[in-house]
Amino acid sequence: MAIYHFSAQVISRSKGQSSVAAAAYRSGERLTDEHTGEMKFYKREVQPEAMILTPSDSPDWVQDRERLWNEVEKIEKRKDAQLAREINIALPRELSPGQQQELIRDFVQEQFVDKGMIADVCLHRDDPGNPHAHIMLTTREITPDGFGKKNRDWNDRGLLQQWREEWSNYANNALERAGIEEKITHQSHADRNLEELPTLHLGHVAHGMEQKGIQTDRGNLNREIQKHNALVVDLQKYREAKGTVKERIHQAQQKENSAPQSPSKPKTAEKENPYISQARTILKDNPTLPLIYKRLPEIVRWIDRIDKNDADLRIKESNFGEIGRDFKVKHSLEKELQQKEQEFAKMGMIGSLFERGKKKELSSSIITLKEKIHQKEQKINHFKKVLGFSDYKDFKKKEESLNTRQKIVSNMEQRGEARRQQKVLEETANILKQNVIQQVAEQYPNNPEMQFLNFETALYVQTMNQKGNKTLSLEDFKERFNDFQDKEKHKNLSPEQKEKASNLLGGIISGIEQAAFTMEKHNQKQKNKLKQKQKQHEWEIGG
Repeated sequence: MAIYHFSAQVISRSKGQSSVAAAAYRSGERLTDEHTGEMKFYKREVQPEAMILTPSDSPDWVQDRERLWNEVEKIEKRKDAQLAREINIALPRELSPGQQQELIRDFVQEQFVDKGMIADVCLHRDDPGNPHAHIMLTTREITPDGFGKKNRDWNDRGLLQQWREEWSNYANNALERAGIEEKITHQSHADRNLEELPTLHLGHVAHGMEQKGIQTDRGNLNREIQKHNALVVDLQKYREAKGTVKERIHQAQQKENSAPQSPSKPKTAEKENPYISQARTILKDNPTLPLIYKRLPEIVRWIDRIDKNDADLRIKESNFGEIGRDFKVKHSLEKELQQKEQEFAKMGMIGSLFERGKKKELSSSIITLKEKIHQKEQKINHFKKVLGFSDYKDFKKKEESLNTRQKIVSNMEQRGEARRQQKVLEETANILKQNVIQQVAEQYPNNPEMQFLNFETALYVQTMNQKGNKTLSLEDFKERFNDFQDKEKHKNLSPEQKEKASNLLGGIISGIEQAAFTMEKHNQKQKNKLKQKQKQHEWEIGG
C-alpha cells in the first residue's frame, strides 16, 4: 500500500552539522571537507542512486558534489549558519525503481530547481519496503559566478505546505500513469476520518536493529498498528463490496417492480456489472473464480517482465545521463586546471613571502584538480566498455540514438493495461464471492449475521446445503460436528476422513460465530455514529 511521508529539516552549524558530511552520508561517496581536511565516508550495503539537478545558469563545477558543498561551507561565515535544507520523501513502493527515479526527478526539478535552488538528490533502497529520497537544497541563489544572496522567500512555511500537497499530486499522477489505483494524501488520518493509525518513524538506529532481526519497542508497536490497520482495511473493503451487491439487488428489484407485466413481452435482462463484462473479454469465457485465479499469476508475471525491461532501459538512460554530466565536469576541471597552470607558470622562482604562499596554494590546487580529472577519466573509461562508445563524439551519437523515451512510454501503456486487467479480475472475484455470501445469507432470513460471513465459510455452508439438498441450521452443523468427535460413530470412515470432516464443520461453526461478532461490532459502530449525529444536531440547535 502506497504511503505518504514528507518531512523537512535544516542542516545548520548551530547543531554541529556539516553540509559536506551530510552529502557524504546520503550519497555514499568519499568527500573531503576542505575546512577540516577530513575524509567523510559512510559505508552502505546498497549504494544510493545520486544525482545533482541545477538551474540552467549554474557554473559547471556545481555538478561536482565535493566542490559544491565545500563552496557552500566557504560562503557561509556565521557560526550558526544554515547550510542547507533537507527534504525526506517516501517513494511509492508500487512503482518500479525507474519510475520512482523519474517521479522524484520531475518533482524536484519543477518544485525546487526551477525556483533557483540546487538539489542534491539521493535515493536510498537499503530496505526494499521503504524506498525513500533525501534531497539537500542550497539556500542561496546561484549565478554563473557562484553563490549569491540568501533567498529568504524559500523559508516561508506556506511554501513547505505547498510542497507537501504537490508531492501527493505528483505521486498520484505517477501511480495513475502506471495503472495503479492506490493513492496517497498529505492530509492526516484525523482530517480524513480514517480509523487507521499512522505508524511511527523508526529512525536510523532502530531500523538497523530491526534489519538484523533485533526487535525494538517502536518496531513492535508498528507491527501492532499494522495488524490493526489490516483489519480496518479488510472490514472496509468487505463493507464496500457488500454495499455494491446490495445496491445491485435493490436496483434489480426496483426495475422488476416497475416493469409492465405484459405476457407478450419478456422482461428486460438486468444490466450486467461492467467488471463482469470486462472480465469476460479478458478471459474469453464466462468469469469463474478458478479461471480468474489461473489468469492473475500470468498477469503478475507479465507486469514483472515489463518492470524488468523498464528498469534496464532506465538504468541505461541514467548511465548515459550520468556520464554526460561527468564529461561536462571533466571539461570544466580541465579548463580550471589550464588556468591554474598558466597562472603558476607566470610566477617567478623567487618572490615575496606572500607570492611563495600563493604559489604553494596554486600547486596544491593543481594536484587536487589532476586527481579529480583522473577520477572522472577512470569512471568514463569504465563506462566506455559498458555503454560501448570510444570518445565524447561517439558518446553523444549513441546517446541521441538511444531513444528510450518511446520504449518507456510503450512499457507504461502495457503496464497500465496489465494493471487494468488485474484490477478488473480482482474486482470480479470480489463480486463473485459476495454473490455466494448473499445467496447463502438469503437461505437464512432469521440469521442476519450470515450476511457477515467470510467467503470461505459461505462456500462451505453452500456446499453442505447442496449435498444434503436442504438448508442446515447452526444447530445441525454443531450436531454433525459432535458426531464426528464420537469415536463410536462413522466407523466406516478412515481417521483422515473423519478429521477432514471435523475440521470442515468446525471451520463453519467458527466462521458463523465470527460473523456474529463482526455484525455486533458493525451495529455498535452505527449506533455510535447515530449518537454523534444526534449530539451534533442538539449542539447546533442549542447554538
